[in-house]
Amino acid sequence: MLTCEQATARATALLEGELGFRQRLSIRLHLAVCVHCRRFYRQMRHLVARLRIQERELPVSEQLVAQIVNAIQRERSDAGESSGSGT
Repeated sequence: MLTCEQATARATALLEGELGFRQRLSIRLHLAVCVHCRRFYRQMRHLVARLRIQERELPVSEQLVAQIVNAIQRERSDAGESSGSGT
């Protein structure tokens, strides 16, 4: 089973459809048992959808998107460390 760090690191690739069957399955299994990562994934999915809408209205640089994703992942990592969650 994947760790939270491994699952969240692959969230963007999952959303973009860049993973193979086994990788998708392992992340989905982790999401099935980890409420924290499910919340993170929902937030990422919402963010990506919103950015796609925004991009049609006003183009957003890929660098900005990467910075936002990194900030969310750092926040998630920091929250996991402070809560002591080991899932």
